[in-house]
Amino acid sequence: MWKAWAFVKKVCYGCNEEGHILKDCPKKKEAAKPDLPPKLKAKAFQMTLEAAKDATDVASGTFLVNGLTANLLFDSGANYSFISPKFGERLALPIEKLDDALIVEVASGKFMPVSDCIKNIVIDLNRNEFQEKLLPIELNGFDIVLGMDWLSANDVEILCKKKIVRDVHHTWRS
Repeated sequence: MWKAWAFVKKVCYGCNEEGHILKDCPKKKEAAKPDLPPKLKAKAFQMTLEAAKDATDVASGTFLVNGLTANLLFDSGANYSFISPKFGERLALPIEKLDDALIVEVASGKFMPVSDCIKNIVIDLNRNEFQEKLLPIELNGFDIVLGMDWLSANDVEILCKKKIVRDVHHTWRS
């Protein structure tokens, strides 16, 4: 009886390099790490106040926010709800840090980091009050943009041609 001795080299089936096997491949581990921007991406539609007034498919209006007159845009294209930093300063409410910062994509395709929020904002839509937490971001003339987070939480629909925003119980004309 004779014995055969074989020397087997470890060769990776993924990169064809010697010294490791596929499950330990450093190139496979590198490829699994995508270059993602930090945290969640959100979208914010950036329409000017003047353009909104002329557009037939946009719902906007002037409402009271913490007792101050504010220009609001109801925007189903925005993931979150936003407040202009200038209007936020007028409310004199404390700015708080978010648990997780967001990267917001604006209409121009630029990405803006958002790490702050303003709480206890009371939006009065014709005597119907909503207490909100909004993210400060430049808004091209609007004071507040109410996005899908607000629209869906309040089961609101936008009737663009009629310039009406409504929920089950109320209707707000823009």
